[in-house]
Amino acid sequence: MKYDLGFGDSFAVREVLFKQLGGTQALHYMVDKEVFGYAKIDGTEKLVNQTRAVIKNFCGQKYKNVIITTGATGAIHAALGYLIDTVVNPQIIYDDYYFFEYPNICRMHDPDAISARHSHLVSTNKIRLTASPSNPFGEVGLFLEEPFVVWDAAYHSPAFVNKKQNIPNHDFMIGSFGKSFGLNGLRLGWIAFNDDVKELVEKKLHTLTLGPSSSSLLVMEQVLDKLDLESFTKESRQTINNNREIMLALESYTGQAVPENGMFYTFQSDSHIRSLLDKAGVIWTPGSICGITEGEWVRLSLGQTNKITKKAIDSVLKIDKMSN
Repeated sequence: MKYDLGFGDSFAVREVLFKQLGGTQALHYMVDKEVFGYAKIDGTEKLVNQTRAVIKNFCGQKYKNVIITTGATGAIHAALGYLIDTVVNPQIIYDDYYFFEYPNICRMHDPDAISARHSHLVSTNKIRLTASPSNPFGEVGLFLEEPFVVWDAAYHSPAFVNKKQNIPNHDFMIGSFGKSFGLNGLRLGWIAFNDDVKELVEKKLHTLTLGPSSSSLLVMEQVLDKLDLESFTKESRQTINNNREIMLALESYTGQAVPENGMFYTFQSDSHIRSLLDKAGVIWTPGSICGITEGEWVRLSLGQTNKITKKAIDSVLKIDKMSN
């Protein structure tokens, strides 16, 4: 049997969501001609206002402008595209360790984009793309010196953050309905900011992604209409924390603590623990795709359901016991 702890899908959060909604049958919308038309480039007014409430709940922030986007990736493209067009002599910098598409996303806008470890080599106006909590280590609230910052807050939801954390200084905040609510397949995110540049950001967004799906917008509106946000965030945090506790059994093998924040447990590994994971049928992600080049690292997702996570770790322990 295979246990998927490799992919960053929010299985556990999705399970909590539909439990609280009373099942998928709770979501119904009229299939009329509006569902098949183009959506507004910035999302519906209703979902924008609902998103403002979500942002306030998640991190206590208020923004003048909120735009609904085609996934968090679409929002990142819009922010970087706008900044690269308007900043004089720009240079994009991304985190040393990152979501595996960061280098490709950044180089679409700046072929000379580099990781933060090399940023001291350039004296241009730096545009920093950073995630907090970070992928893959769950680091939070880093102080950044770059003059322009795009904050990828995909994992800054109560499910993945245990205590109120300092947030990085930033010009743009990027969010993900997929990570936050487990509805990854809707491909919806948001970009939030205060500067009076909404039309310019929308123009860049439309050029890059054409805008979100009308049906996805309607589903997300219904979810937020029906959901008790406080109850949902409390239960989803507890569910992810259950996975953190289950993963504690691996600390004696790795010598590294399960992080308090973020969606992943990432640790330096030896051939023994990697062999145990493979024999136990656990799907894992190599740290190298996240930019970790020093040694062999394993990334395990904390986003799987509690049931599958426990089965996966129990399988590892059983394989180890049988081999001794």
